[in-house]
Amino acid sequence: SAIALIGASADASRLTSRPERVLRRHGYAGQVFPIHPACGRIAGQRVYRSLGAVPAAVEHAYVMQPAIAVPQAIEECAAAGVTVVTILSAGFAETGARGRRRQDAIVATARAAGVRLIGPNCLGLADVPGRFVLSANAVFEHEDLRPGGLGLISQSGSMLGGIVTRAQERGLGFSRVVS
Repeated sequence: SAIALIGASADASRLTSRPERVLRRHGYAGQVFPIHPACGRIAGQRVYRSLGAVPAAVEHAYVMQPAIAVPQAIEECAAAGVTVVTILSAGFAETGARGRRRQDAIVATARAAGVRLIGPNCLGLADVPGRFVLSANAVFEHEDLRPGGLGLISQSGSMLGGIVTRAQERGLGFSRVVS
């Protein structure tokens, strides 16, 4: 399987650089394609200027661009046959009527193309037994996740991080985690 990181950064201090590191830290074995129009390489990997330039079928995209760019990213994902898109970007329904209209538009585009959305304003998700951790949450950069029977869905990425940390300290493992 292949993942596109749309809006990935080569700057290790930026939130948008974290998902690539987290995927590798937790043992994701699939292909990862960083997408950014101005970068050449990230963590030794070639960066693609657009999703259309990626030489493989992408199943899941993580969109990490400003809200204004997200509608175009969803359209590109739909055109490329991406089946799941997680959106880190904020600036949607949580900001009021204008953001709600922007969110409704991306939902309509995704539904028309059969694309499932997670987010917007989502720090990410994890399939712990599947070694698939796609997130910008710092907890996944520091915690070695123990597989287990506990699933967690949290509206708050910060709360999710706190729960994961405390559960791991108590020996509890996770099956799936979604922010």
